[in-house]
Amino acid sequence: MVKKIYRGEPGGKVKVILPSGRSRHLRHVLLHSPTGFAWGYEGSGPADLAMSLLCDVLGERPSRKQLIYGRFKAYPHHQDFKHQVVSHWKIGRTFEIDSESIAAWLRQRGAEV
Repeated sequence: MVKKIYRGEPGGKVKVILPSGRSRHLRHVLLHSPTGFAWGYEGSGPADLAMSLLCDVLGERPSRKQLIYGRFKAYPHHQDFKHQVVSHWKIGRTFEIDSESIAAWLRQRGAEV
């Protein structure tokens, strides 16, 4: 697995920093929040951030149908990841987490990474 760093900045922007040093925006896997990402509480923006982080680590790009029926690897874990991790980041502050930490969290839950 290639180690990536995810950095959230005030305003809901989340960058994926690749080992090369290049960065890209985290793809928004839209399920709960049409207004985008958020963190620091247990709402729809944090739920979509949790889902998007898990999907990126797992290499998933779920279709609309998969989103509706929850038929992809990240789906059963995103609410717990939101509750245990994303909701603890401070609102309006920068956060940083790496893909290895997310993968370890998934493995602890028995997920195949």
